[in-house]
Amino acid sequence: MQKLSSSLLGFICFGFALFGHSINSLAQEQPKILFTRDVAPLLLKHCVACHGAKNPRGEYQLHTWERLKTPGAGAAAPLVAGKPGESEWLRLITNRDAAERMPLDRPALSAAEIALVTRWIEQGAEYDAPDPAAPLWTIAVRPPEPGAPRVYPRALPIRALAAVDEGRAVLVGGYHELTEWNLADGKLRRRIGNVPQRVTALAVSPDQQWIALAGGTPGISGTVRVYARESGELKRELAFGSDVFNDVAWSLSGTELAAAGADRTLRVWSWPEGRETLNIEAHADWVQSAAWSGDGKHLLTASRDKTARLFDTSGKLVGGYTEHDKPLLAAVFAPDPKYALDAGLEGNVLEWELATGERFKPKEDKPKKDEKKEKKVDQPDKKDDAKADPPTAEEALAARRDRRGNPFGGGEYEIARLAVWDQDVLAAAGSRLRRFAWATRQERAEYRGAEGAILAVAVDAPRDRILAGDSAGNVLIWQGLNPEPAGKFLVRPGE
Repeated sequence: MQKLSSSLLGFICFGFALFGHSINSLAQEQPKILFTRDVAPLLLKHCVACHGAKNPRGEYQLHTWERLKTPGAGAAAPLVAGKPGESEWLRLITNRDAAERMPLDRPALSAAEIALVTRWIEQGAEYDAPDPAAPLWTIAVRPPEPGAPRVYPRALPIRALAAVDEGRAVLVGGYHELTEWNLADGKLRRRIGNVPQRVTALAVSPDQQWIALAGGTPGISGTVRVYARESGELKRELAFGSDVFNDVAWSLSGTELAAAGADRTLRVWSWPEGRETLNIEAHADWVQSAAWSGDGKHLLTASRDKTARLFDTSGKLVGGYTEHDKPLLAAVFAPDPKYALDAGLEGNVLEWELATGERFKPKEDKPKKDEKKEKKVDQPDKKDDAKADPPTAEEALAARRDRRGNPFGGGEYEIARLAVWDQDVLAAAGSRLRRFAWATRQERAEYRGAEGAILAVAVDAPRDRILAGDSAGNVLIWQGLNPEPAGKFLVRPGE
């Protein structure tokens, strides 16, 4: 075999050295994967809902850096720095067996997401935030919300609305946006972006300067935010969690903001500081609503756990009502502040005393013995029932009372919303919005015109007006006691 010349051998060696240097350079130039920017958002999106602080599946928690490194019911190490093949995380997210693959009963991570986690482990699985005990939502770097569609293919259910601009406009929760509409002609004024996928509640501050928003992506994330009313700019995100926040409410002073979450918490922040002053697990299931007392000293909540509870601002439980048969959706303080009203899937507005937790029961005169006998004698023949006169308004109201003597009636549909307007009570049941006088418990009006279930109600008291949003995407406006809409338009941006 011919010997290689020294010059050719030197060239080959140089080529191998150059190739090896290029490989090392490419490895060094590979972008650094950061836990806070790249990995934590994936955990919030895919994992924390089932492996959070409360009732974690498989006894494994990953809501903080401290916890995610600790094995759950199994002994396998979740992460082995520099060794993806020995990390239980990677085995679970790439498993082809649907019964074992994580996240369970949800879409699998994409190939790009799996590659990102793999590279992060290869690079050492480092933590780049200061506090290893901090909840992930407080350290995760999240990109801006996706933009809203330019044209909606169909109208969406309206779950949240609020009167703004001195009653000239209404703000409505949309898909990744808020939309503002003229009430006079139903024309779109503007669209405000950087909003979560679903908006579940809106509340205008007493000084009309701020819009508080609760919402999120169901089962994945939740947020409480405050936007500047005039500019629509996001002023502050007060909370981010693993499931939606269902309600938000300002105190009458405007210096405190409360929120109710699907994570079972009741939270309060001081405003404008944005400092969290209360965060308690208020119920055993979703907290659906939160309401302030007029003096700002108490908060009333309603929950899917079938209870309504009363807390002081330190978080101490000071009262409640627990004898419901079905989940609650709403609770408010009655016009008389000694009482609370709540409602939900039972379909009735129930009334109880805050001091005792006792149900209100209307007093009914007991008939005397002679009267009972007369009633038995005077009972009409069943054959004559078809000829009976139609019931009077009073008789119809009495017929709607529930089996426990509820003076506000109902029962046909779940009650999604309650509101108090001066001395009246508003209850949204199916496509009906009913208005009762508190003092007499008599129905004053039954508002019509909704094309689906009424999901949102706002009172515009200075203009003697009620605004509502239905599941068909309509905004309805009722004036005074007139049961017919004074205005109605479909919320469908881009049409």
